[in-house]
This record gives sequence, C-alpha cells and structure tokens, in this order.
Amino acid sequence: MKIRKRFWFLVFFFCVASDKSFAEESEGVDSFDYPIDNFQPGSYAGRVFGCCSTRRHLGQDIKAEPLTPVRAVGDGEIVGKGISGAHCSYGMVVIIEHTLLDGSAITSIYGHMSNRAGYKPTLSGAVKKGDVIGYVGHSGGKPPKTSCVDDDENGDGGQHLHFGIRKEVAPKDKNGNPIWKYFGYAGYGEDVDIDAQGTSHGGKFTDGKKFIDAYNKRYEDIDQDNDGFLASQGDCNDQDAS
Repeated sequence: MKIRKRFWFLVFFFCVASDKSFAEESEGVDSFDYPIDNFQPGSYAGRVFGCCSTRRHLGQDIKAEPLTPVRAVGDGEIVGKGISGAHCSYGMVVIIEHTLLDGSAITSIYGHMSNRAGYKPTLSGAVKKGDVIGYVGHSGGKPPKTSCVDDDENGDGGQHLHFGIRKEVAPKDKNGNPIWKYFGYAGYGEDVDIDAQGTSHGGKFTDGKKFIDAYNKRYEDIDQDNDGFLASQGDCNDQDAS
C-alpha cells in the first residue's frame, strides 16, 4: 500500500512540475472564452458581424444590462498609450493583444463600457482569460470625453457591448506607438474579411464568435509536446483547452 501511494505521489509531482515548465515555455493562448455572460451576437439592434446595409459592422453587438461584467477572452496585454480609453461614440474601450499558439497574434476589442466611479475599465497591463476588464456602460450616461457632444457611454442608444476581433498584432507607427484602428464600422482602411452575406472584402476584422469556436476546436485535444500522447489520454504536458 505504501509503495502504491508513493508511486501516485511521484506521478502527481512529475505532472505538476512538467505542466509548470511547459506552461512557462508556451507563449500562446491555449483557449478563449466569450467576453460576457449570455453572449448572443446581434442581440442588440440585429448588429451581427459584417452587417449592415449601409456600412459593414466590424464587430458584434450584444445586449446587456448596465454594469454587467466584461471579461478578457484570453491571456494577453492591454494596448495602452491612449488606445484603450475614452472614445467618442464608443464609451470606454479596451483593446487586448493576444499571442496565439502558432505564433501569430490578434487583438480583441471591447466597446461601450462604463466610466463611472467604481466601474472604470482596466487600461493597461497583462490580463488573464476571465479577468474582469470593465463593465457595460449606461445609456444616457455622461460622455467619456468632454469633447464628445451629445454622446454617452453607449454612443447611439441602448446598453450593449461591442465585441470585435482584428487579426495580426496591434499596429504601431514608426516610433513604436500604437495606432487606433479599432473602428465600429468599415472605413479608414479597415474592413471585414468576409461579410454577413459571405462576400470577401480582404479586411483584418473577423467574426469573433466563429474565431473563438474554431480556435478552441482546433486546439482542444492536440499533442503539443509531440510525444505521441494527447491530453485526453492523460498526457499532463499537453494543455487541454476544452
């Protein structure tokens, strides 16, 4: 009996140590979650990704009550230096850069968040998947900037979260400062990859829900350390993202 207990203790110790070292070596996000409870893209004003008739929507609008927590969809670094912060017709916005397991990167966008005392968003630093980074703003609230005339935390109407995904790293100028590229609608050189009707436009913005679902499925059970065993088979060196 003592031998068996010692054996399982050693197996447990080895797996914990191996998981730690593998996690330290792995720099990519192993899985993503949705940014908000009851995540239903288009539940506000029917604004799904790649709609609408006059302007292509670069994200997904989700109806939610004011001060509903908004969470980081994955591990990453908030893009600061004025990029995350107050923007007219957008309320408070947070942009997070995520490194993926294949070495590429994306940015996630969270718009129309609160600027009220006690509910201000996180505007800098590293975040983990599931960290609360802000709260859904109020319709009729004060503008996030004094220069925003006739504007409130939700810009154009009722309470909702604008969520988007932009492929590639956060763009920077020649001096290494981040550049604002996170518009709500197509224009200023930004567009969707494929619109709601399936037409390609070659842009960097992609459907957030489809991206999260596809990424999680792709990496839910892979042999990350190439030893011939999967996470579902008990390989503690593989990160199971399911």
